[in-house]
Amino acid sequence: MEAYILKMEPALKTKVWGGRRLETLGRSLPDSEFYGESWEVSGLEDGPSKIANGPLKSKTLIEASEILGESLLGEHPVFPLLVKFLDAREDLSVQVHPGARHIDEIRSKFGESADSKDEAWLILDADDEGSILWGVKEHIDSETMASALREGTLVSYLRRIRVKKGDVFRVPPGTIHAICAGVLLLEIQEPSDTTYRLYDYDRPGLDGEPRELHIEQALHVARRFPEDPTEVRCLDGEPLTDTRSVLLVDAPTYRIERFQLVDHSEALTLNAPGPYVLTVLEGHIWLNDVELRDWDSAVIPAQFSNVHVQGSGTFVLSAARS
Repeated sequence: MEAYILKMEPALKTKVWGGRRLETLGRSLPDSEFYGESWEVSGLEDGPSKIANGPLKSKTLIEASEILGESLLGEHPVFPLLVKFLDAREDLSVQVHPGARHIDEIRSKFGESADSKDEAWLILDADDEGSILWGVKEHIDSETMASALREGTLVSYLRRIRVKKGDVFRVPPGTIHAICAGVLLLEIQEPSDTTYRLYDYDRPGLDGEPRELHIEQALHVARRFPEDPTEVRCLDGEPLTDTRSVLLVDAPTYRIERFQLVDHSEALTLNAPGPYVLTVLEGHIWLNDVELRDWDSAVIPAQFSNVHVQGSGTFVLSAARS
């Protein structure tokens, strides 16, 4: 089958900390439950998104990857990105993710599998008090951290940052972090759901039981030094009068750019060794012959060396590195 641009349909995820704000992004929430995440582009077994157009309509991205193979994935064995919207009605757990260098260590020490998870957040909206926890304030030794965990005071050692629409944060593996109540964001990451919880406010999960913590694994991968401030960007949000791209994140395994079109058309050259994901933040554009509006996402297969975008709107373009 000939590869084509895939417009995506999300997989919705209920979360104890979620809310109903995803409805403001046009997501139809099927019941009165709290939904925390909308997995817009996912090739993970735990929540694959589906194709919304063309011959593969209603197939999952996993199935599309099997059918299209290298023409979709390029040199990647599985779909190399996970793109989601996230609505935090309550604080998320204080957590950390492993990186590639930790995977063999975790398998050897804990006898379990794990996947590297490097992620980035683009803040879409935030309440007046909306904030994130992002790394430690200053160096913290292992004994102090263990004591803080026992006493429930870990949050006091973490850097709290008030956020606003347009802020961008990269969360490298090993960064202790949490998204706090009142924040709506776009998350783009490596395709992994490996999460080690350090603290969860003694809160029960959706099943009424306490959610599992992963203290040993978390302490094994957590970085105890402050994060690099260059991993934070604050966009001015001013209207743009012409086509312009801004590099938001340049991580070892992925890259994210923001584009804005104002009644314009643009040819984009694609040179990554795999697929791209385009997510519309606002506006109405055409990606070749695929129509996209606010909050829509589309996958551009690896075999495409260029695409044509026209219309008016703001979008982000994400690509995985080799």
